[in-house]
Amino acid sequence: MSLHAINWALSVPVPPTQKHVLLVLANFANKNGLAFPSTRLVAHQTGLSERSVIRAKTALLQQKILLAAPDGRRGSVRLACDPTPSPSEEEQSASLPERTQKNSSSEPSHQGSRLPQTWYANSQLIDYAGQYGLDPHRQVEDFRDYWHSATGQNAIKCDWDAAFRLWCRKSADFQKWDKSPHRHSTRTSPHLSRTLSPTEQNRLWVINAAKKAYITKNKGADV
Repeated sequence: MSLHAINWALSVPVPPTQKHVLLVLANFANKNGLAFPSTRLVAHQTGLSERSVIRAKTALLQQKILLAAPDGRRGSVRLACDPTPSPSEEEQSASLPERTQKNSSSEPSHQGSRLPQTWYANSQLIDYAGQYGLDPHRQVEDFRDYWHSATGQNAIKCDWDAAFRLWCRKSADFQKWDKSPHRHSTRTSPHLSRTLSPTEQNRLWVINAAKKAYITKNKGADV
């Protein structure tokens, strides 16, 4: 979250719907003013329909309030504001009580809880997923859907932000292994065995066994 970006968004004279969308985008903006939450995520946080979010973003782009992001990511935009906060804003941020500066979604609970319905990855977590070459929004949606549908004690975590970072590292490991020459082996990668849970390892073994059976059955079919 960028206090500078949010203050800028509050000062922009636009209609209410566009203002609401702009504030949510500002909340996700990183230090360079880049924001790339999915349309679905913005719609959920604003209470608007996805079509209304798209119309609002289009209008903001036409007014040059939002700019096309240079990274070319789908749904990525850049806020048309100076990414460097003024000294007065830095001092204001530093003077806030420590509790108000914390992101409530990142505060771990020592008792543990299920993934809250209000949990969303902040800009730091979005950037973290991007560092591994992952699609951040796909990872967030998969993570939310998986843990909201999960049952049992394993669905209880003390720190959901840490759980998402682990999810990203596992996803990156799996992608590397899936592109390796040994991806059709029925044996699980030793590196993945150290990171996947027993249930995940079993699912991966079943998938690989099915792949090998398909390859064996169709071997020579095109000859």
